Parts: sequence; structure tokens; C-alpha cells
Amino acid sequence: MQRTWGHCLVVVVIASGIDCGQAGERVGGSVGVARDYVYRGLSQSEGKVVIQGGAHVRPARDWQVGIWASTVEHKYDPGTAIELDSFVSYSHALTADWQWRSSFTHYEFVKDDSPLGYDYDELSTSIAYQSRVSLAVAWIPNAARYRYKQTAARASAYALDVNWTQPLFRDVSAVVGAGYYDVSALYATGYGYWHVGIASPVGPVDLELLHIDTQDRAVLMYGYALAGPRWSASARWRF
Repeated sequence: MQRTWGHCLVVVVIASGIDCGQAGERVGGSVGVARDYVYRGLSQSEGKVVIQGGAHVRPARDWQVGIWASTVEHKYDPGTAIELDSFVSYSHALTADWQWRSSFTHYEFVKDDSPLGYDYDELSTSIAYQSRVSLAVAWIPNAARYRYKQTAARASAYALDVNWTQPLFRDVSAVVGAGYYDVSALYATGYGYWHVGIASPVGPVDLELLHIDTQDRAVLMYGYALAGPRWSASARWRF
């Protein structure tokens, strides 16, 4: 719990140093609801509805610090109810069309009573073209493998993601993405995942409907409750 308050304190301290006249430009966030929270092809809520929200500040040009939280449902740790992520990122416009971003994120699971804990860290970097096509790579130095609350190991994992947004009509866009999660140090293999759907802003609210699927090996590794084909819908209010 002390670490949880620490995440919040960092954002509050930085935000307090921002002039009120600049707050509208430097402070932001979102609150939303989703039908199934899916990350890298795996359900984090076993198909249940989740509540999500976050806040961020921009203490300096190109820098961003923030926190994000979601309710979760862990198959191997029913006591865990909330995921709390804290992050710091640096982004830079390489040209008018190309942008590069790197970030460090700490993922914490509140009330996690599993033997070793699900908490982990991630370093990632991405490059995007016109905010429509992006390529991202990530390194997780301390990923954990669990089977019915039994800790098998902690080891490095890697992820590669490609995403594409194609405007269709008015504010409606098609969204397509694919990725590969290399957890071979933990499971002796990895798995691919992908999604396709539509997204549209309605005023300050972002709406999204996705169909998500994984390779069959992900089902063998994590079970049907977490992997395999599923639908996800979300509504998020930006402020």
C-alpha cells in the first residue's frame, strides 16, 4: 500500500508545481468502462466489465508522468482487484510525420497475496507515422509465471506490436493490430495475438469495439478464460 500511495504522490507533487494557467495544457486524464480488459491478447478480467481511469501531467516539454488504474480479475489470484500502473515517458517529433516515444512503466496489483507477486516493470519504445501506423517493442525484465498460485519463475519477456488506424468516414476509423509476446524464458515459447475493430470519438468520449484473438498455443498456456477469440467494447471520457 505504501508503494501505491507513492505512485499517486509523485503525480500530485509534479502537478502542484504547474502554474494554473498552464494546467489545461499540461494536465489530463480519462475515465471509462470496458467490457473485458484485454492486454496482449489475454483477458485481465475474465470477460467481466471493468472500470478504468488515469491522470497525467507534462512537467516539461516532451515529458509525461502519470498513473492509470483498472479493476481486474486474476484467474490465479482472486484476491487481486485493482491494477495500478505508474509511468514516465519521453516523446519527440522526429519530423512533421514521424514521432518517437520511450517509456518506463511499473505495473502493480493491489492486494496481491500471491507468493512472489504479479508486479512487474516494462521498458518500451515506439515509432509512429502520422498517428496512424505505429511499431512498438517492449522489454519486461521480471515477468512471472504462475500456475494455481504456484510460482514457477521470473524471467525476461519481450513484446512486439504493430498497429494501424485507417479513417473510414467522418470520425469513424478502422483499427487493426497484431503482436507477438515472447515468454520463452518462462513457457519455452511465445504466442501471437491480433485485433480488428472500429473506433470513433463522440465529443470528449472515445468509443471502441474490437474482436481479439490469439494463437492456439496461448489457449494451451493460459486457458480459454484468458486467451482465444473474444469481443471487447469500451467507452472512455477524456478530460
